[in-house]
Amino acid sequence: MTDEQVVIWYQTQLASVVAPVVSDPDFGQENKLLISDLSLDIQAIVNKAREGEQSLAKISQQYATEVATNKTERQRQAEFEARFRTIQTIFTSNEAEVYRQGNNVQIRSYGFYFPSGGSEIQSDNFPLLKKIIKATEQFPNSKIQVSGHTDNRGSDELNMSLSSERADKVAKFLVEVGNLTDYRVSSIGYGKTRPLASNETVEGRTANRRVEVLIIND
Repeated sequence: MTDEQVVIWYQTQLASVVAPVVSDPDFGQENKLLISDLSLDIQAIVNKAREGEQSLAKISQQYATEVATNKTERQRQAEFEARFRTIQTIFTSNEAEVYRQGNNVQIRSYGFYFPSGGSEIQSDNFPLLKKIIKATEQFPNSKIQVSGHTDNRGSDELNMSLSSERADKVAKFLVEVGNLTDYRVSSIGYGKTRPLASNETVEGRTANRRVEVLIIND
């Protein structure tokens, strides 16, 4: 082969090798520079491919994490819903209504009987209190807030004091009889400030005289 044939053969072979990444090598420049430029071009493509692989791996990991998180959240919500439904079955319609508030559960009890103007828990209330204790056991790590409410009969001061005392007595029962740790349980009285119905009717005043238990899971 002549020198020219050798050069043509070399360029043909080199062009064939680098064709997937460089379509038109500049054979007009010095061979050393050509090889250097081709090496840089190939290395740049390799680096970009590696970055793409790393990015894809990161996206795949994020997707896997999101899938696992969503699965865990669905399981958690399904478990919560099952516990919530269990609490609903504990009470009769005359005793209490049970509502879900996000991740919290509110037990709105109408079944408590206190002496007129008094806050002492009557023995008639024990079955209902035991049901409330059973309900709180569904969420052993929750906080419990007991709130007392009255109708609009009597002075604001009297109703506020009475609702606070009744809520406090129920909270103490949960701690002393239900064995709930005291730091989990708090009480508050709202008096007549949060009516559910009109105080102009007997039924409305009965609905407004209530004790609510909020199971806080947030």
